[in-house]
Amino acid sequence: MKVQKKTYVLLLTALMIWGVISHRLVKMIKPEEGGVAGAIYPVGLRFDSLRVSEKFRIANDYPDPFFKKEKGPKKAQEVNEPVVFPELVYKGMLAPKQPGRPAVFFLLINGTQAFLTEGKQIEGMRLVRGDRREILVRFQQVHKTISIVQ
Repeated sequence: MKVQKKTYVLLLTALMIWGVISHRLVKMIKPEEGGVAGAIYPVGLRFDSLRVSEKFRIANDYPDPFFKKEKGPKKAQEVNEPVVFPELVYKGMLAPKQPGRPAVFFLLINGTQAFLTEGKQIEGMRLVRGDRREILVRFQQVHKTISIVQ
């Protein structure tokens, strides 16, 4: 096929496609006149027989996700029981002669002598820090400061 024949074939195909599209548009805009007017509702339908449904209530007791200031219901606060520390007496400390070595602290825990350095733990009691006058210990997530006994 030469170029002219291809052009005529493409032109004829394009005209056929546009003809089909225009025919469908005209058919949608102006339907055929043979239809039955007024046949929208069935004959036996009566609006008197319809019942009105009962009223209902929307349960909107949930927090608004877009309103940041309002918070949900408050949680009940847990009552923390006071922590009973074991009998603890601070006797003193031994300072190291060489720099860089940890100091050793002398304690009496329930009448038993213990030697601790900072960060060490005995019987659930951890020595957090200390100096010559007092130490800070943690027992069951509660901190307590204990002064030296002379």
